[in-house]
Amino acid sequence: MVGVGEETLGQRLLAARLEAGARSRPPQRISQMAVAARVGVEQATVSKWEGDSKEPSLTALRTMAQFLGVTGGWLAFGELPKHPGDVAVAQPIAGVAQRPGVSAVEAVEAELARNQQRVAGAGPVDRASARGTPRLPGASKAKKRKRSS
Repeated sequence: MVGVGEETLGQRLLAARLEAGARSRPPQRISQMAVAARVGVEQATVSKWEGDSKEPSLTALRTMAQFLGVTGGWLAFGELPKHPGDVAVAQPIAGVAQRPGVSAVEAVEAELARNQQRVAGAGPVDRASARGTPRLPGASKAKKRKRSS
């Protein structure tokens, strides 16, 4: 299942085909037949790719990306940049809150500094609690008594 904001390869292929036609001068519709002819497959194959019932080979992906004016990474996986020559926009980093006007690098550095302060202020680590093992009061004394017996 495709998540919110995610497109399938077929959806990206269709969008690239329609967008490439709109960008051409004069604007014209680029058909599945035109893509098929460029790649060297049947029109029905391109239809299956766009419908996500079949996946193209790497060679076919490269050829279509060049023909449609998009990057292979975007067509295959949705990676930015979408068009060759575009600059990739920085993506938010998971788990790092970023304020407006603060670069991603500054946000990560601030998060690292906060974590180092937390660790420094925590004192010595109890190995049993670090493993998630509850420590029972007097448990270590019971072990000492058994050893001396």
